[in-house]
Amino acid sequence: MTTPDEILLREARISELATGFALNELTDDELRELHRALVDPTHGQAVARTAWRTLQTVTDLRAERSSVMQDMIRSRIADEAGKNSGITGRFLRHLGLRRPGLPPVAASAPLAARRWAWLLGGALALLLLITLAVIGWQLTVTPPVARVVSVVGRVTVGATTLGPSDPLDGRPISAASGAALILRWTDGSQAELIGPGTLIPARGGLALLGGVVHVTAASTVAVGLPDGQARAATGTVFSAEVRDGHSSLGCQKGVLDADGGPLSAGFARSAGLTYPWITADWSRLPTLLPIAGLGAWHLRLEAAPLGDGRVLFTWDDGSLSCDAQSVKIQQHGTPVVRAVHPPVAALIDMHADPSGWSIRLNDEEVLRLPNLPTGISTMTTGQVRLKARFSSGPAHPAQ
Repeated sequence: MTTPDEILLREARISELATGFALNELTDDELRELHRALVDPTHGQAVARTAWRTLQTVTDLRAERSSVMQDMIRSRIADEAGKNSGITGRFLRHLGLRRPGLPPVAASAPLAARRWAWLLGGALALLLLITLAVIGWQLTVTPPVARVVSVVGRVTVGATTLGPSDPLDGRPISAASGAALILRWTDGSQAELIGPGTLIPARGGLALLGGVVHVTAASTVAVGLPDGQARAATGTVFSAEVRDGHSSLGCQKGVLDADGGPLSAGFARSAGLTYPWITADWSRLPTLLPIAGLGAWHLRLEAAPLGDGRVLFTWDDGSLSCDAQSVKIQQHGTPVVRAVHPPVAALIDMHADPSGWSIRLNDEEVLRLPNLPTGISTMTTGQVRLKARFSSGPAHPAQ
């Protein structure tokens, strides 16, 4: 949120730049600074109002100065006329002589007309110079590799927070947990980064360092991954996910050229395995999670138990239970996470990929195992409100 002091400083700077512009004393850098301020999506309108008020004030001062000069000339003429009408003047006329008078002064335009002339000329000059500055700036500065379309949450490049229409120059982009960024290339291709995640945009593609990205290719788009690469032809829609240096791919439309051969629509690939790319939404868990033959999968579960209701997951090395009084994770019968009171709504995240699998409870990792389970059985008892989404491969785009 902008503070009053920051607003005053910005208005003072814009007034200074607008005054310099009106006097034709701005450098190229100052012209670029004024242009950036005018096209700023957040403060551009306020900047334009400040600049216009300054230009109008300078114009008025010029017009008033012209009026004062004309009044002085009229006064001098009146003085001369007075000199010729006194005793000395009558004496000189009696001798046939006359003091030389001043040449006639043409009548000036009314002040309002002069002011509008100044304003019109200033506006035209402003438009012309800003256009020339933009053209020169575009000719001298390398065009961006892509631009931001929209941002939700905190997304940054270095210490700078990104906003809509911001240019991207190839530096790493980081999205915080829960954040989302949509970027677009000049050919119309588009990518959405889901946080937490990091990517590096490039011309005609990107490198994904972590997180999930959904890509729609208007022409060829290349994606670099820590353990491979992929290339999408025109019209392909796909997703990629990277966790702990391991990647998974899913193709939604078209054919994705990836390591291990083409990946058709409806299929995912991870650790050399190709399998159906599916998403399932559940209000009650199945007896056995469908994880057999999958190289990567993800389950996100929101559970709000009532009364004696309980949700129980059991796998080879442990179990996780969520009931009306507690949330527990046990391994070989030994609690790993103690009871949490009261679990108004437990958010359970399970993610598996070639690096192993992890369990997160309310967005905090509580257990990580190096080996994927061969099977996970579930049990739901009592009145338990469930909202669960299961995905094979990378997370599917939001429906």
